[in-house]
Amino acid sequence: MYDTLKLLHVLAATIWVGGAALLVFRGFRLSMNRDAGTQERLVFARDSLASGTVFAITGILTLVFGMWMVVDADGAIGWGDTWITFGFTGVALGAVLGQVFYGPQGRKLVAALESGDPAADAISRRLGMVSMLEILVLFVVIWAMVFKPGA
Repeated sequence: MYDTLKLLHVLAATIWVGGAALLVFRGFRLSMNRDAGTQERLVFARDSLASGTVFAITGILTLVFGMWMVVDADGAIGWGDTWITFGFTGVALGAVLGQVFYGPQGRKLVAALESGDPAADAISRRLGMVSMLEILVLFVVIWAMVFKPGA
């Protein structure tokens, strides 16, 4: 059972973190493209906002399968292990940012782009910066899952 849970945990995390990394990369490329028009930016903003549902689902699945693995490990993995704490931190950060930051700011960006509001550039930069920082944190979480510091 443990190996099946581990597979499901890794697949969910791969979709979540890989998808988020792809959005960061696409967003960065778009921000560097001075020829990108409002329509192209609007399509990206809408796609990014819609991807929040996928990230929420895969983030929850990553957490559920990870917790189930700890329970299934019969004490071989502890809730207080450092690398488990890294994992909880990454999931918590993603959940909070999704609800409190990405959703509201994404909707604000779409509205600003649709109306031609010049504030769209500042909103876009803020979203990009927070996204890059979150990806760095998630990469540290992946490192912790692989190398298991404190284990």
